[in-house]
Amino acid sequence: MYNKENLDRIFYSERFAWERSQFDSITNALARYHQSSKKWIFIEAFSGGVDGRRSVTQSCLTRRYISICNTWRSSFRLTLDVVSQLAVRPEFRPSDFYEEGGGPEEALWDVVFSKLSLVQEYGWHAGLADLQWITDSIDSLTELSWEPVRVQLEDSIPRILELIFKHARDNNGYFETAPLAPEDTAMEAPNEY
Repeated sequence: MYNKENLDRIFYSERFAWERSQFDSITNALARYHQSSKKWIFIEAFSGGVDGRRSVTQSCLTRRYISICNTWRSSFRLTLDVVSQLAVRPEFRPSDFYEEGGGPEEALWDVVFSKLSLVQEYGWHAGLADLQWITDSIDSLTELSWEPVRVQLEDSIPRILELIFKHARDNNGYFETAPLAPEDTAMEAPNEY
């Protein structure tokens, strides 16, 4: 995987995966996500937990969702979920890696930076410069040492949440009802996505 050759496109088949004992629930969910008209439902299914594959999937799909929907309103709750877990160390199993690929340490930073890039994407769409440049406030990122980064992320979470909440309140986007209640239809993404 470390060369620059084009890879053949292989279309996913759930049947093929089951018949060859290669079924993977995350790969299957991603295939279904791309067929769904309500993407946010699948993104919510990845929330929570320490599983590294689920963490990177959730943050990447949420970031993609924000970018395609081109608004902060439809991704407000999805972003809050990722932000609340910024300082949670993801766990990986040996079977999560290819033989020639990286290991758990490299994957840890993939998760951390995918979550931070989601915060930056949200900041861009919401016009919140402090979120667009959130990595500037986490000095320990240059060291790539988990414990100092975890401490700074933990300290940053309340500030990030307050910025998001204040912006939502100031722009009539703060939720007043239970999540996914019928009154929240304005928070849903456009039908085409």
